Amino acid sequence: MHIRIASRGSALALIQTEEVASVLRRLGHDVSVITIKSIGDVDQSTPLHTISRRGIFEKEVDRAVLEGKADIAVHSLKDVPLELPNELEMVAIPMRQPPYDAIFPVPLYVLKQNSAVATGSIRRAAMLKLFRPDLRILGIRGNVDTRVKKIQQGYAQAVVLAEAGLKRLGLKGWKRLNPKFFVPAAGQGALCVTCSSEAPQELKKALKKIDHKRTHTEALLERRIASEIEAGCTSPLGVHAEMVNEKIIQLTISLVEWNLQSRVFVSLKAPLDKVFEKALNEFEKKGGKSVVKQWRMKGVPKLFDESA
Repeated sequence: MHIRIASRGSALALIQTEEVASVLRRLGHDVSVITIKSIGDVDQSTPLHTISRRGIFEKEVDRAVLEGKADIAVHSLKDVPLELPNELEMVAIPMRQPPYDAIFPVPLYVLKQNSAVATGSIRRAAMLKLFRPDLRILGIRGNVDTRVKKIQQGYAQAVVLAEAGLKRLGLKGWKRLNPKFFVPAAGQGALCVTCSSEAPQELKKALKKIDHKRTHTEALLERRIASEIEAGCTSPLGVHAEMVNEKIIQLTISLVEWNLQSRVFVSLKAPLDKVFEKALNEFEKKGGKSVVKQWRMKGVPKLFDESA
């Protein structure tokens, strides 16, 4: 079967697409890649948290699928809206890379007081302010390799990025941030494959073969929790699920409070069929709903140093 894959044109996106393409080729399929520019790629200056539109990185890529220009699309799962339109179907989540945050080029503890650290993420900025309130947080846009170059050119002393992107690009010199403090975003490190809901069953069946059961279970639980909490894309919610065995899963939820002085933190192990309800109950007991309400009502606090 010939399968046309729509992808963003960045170096990282093409590497991620090739991960999927290479598996499909090994399964005997002929694969071609079509590159698409997304809104997020064209606009490299507007801070991500000020862009109200969800799905700025994958909307145009999925449109190519819906318009019949491609058969499937490959995305970073954390960039995909929690609710997909009815015309699209998420058919596969391949095995993911480590979902953690990383800092480049020096560990967090090495940074001197008042050092500048760059990130484009509200979640990462809020956690940096919580654990290192002395730091100056600078906003940053661009692809991963572009951000790394900005740091090497002196824009800031360090940048916080997804470990998975750094690994996929083969970049060196980064350090993993402690995931107990820097809880990843839902779906971080994972890819997903979308196709038209009306795609031929033969295509869907082929794609199911590249789905990774453990990753699928973990990532969809993370997204389900994020959707239920309804914290929105402009709040610092972290959700990480990790299967202990076939029946038990470790789930961690972190939400920094609006005043950046503390956080709601839930960490528990529970059976797969109990963990969702148990985690949400614990989150509510610890005041999670009121924190979510604060972020909704007050908006994003002053996280980023705009004097840079």
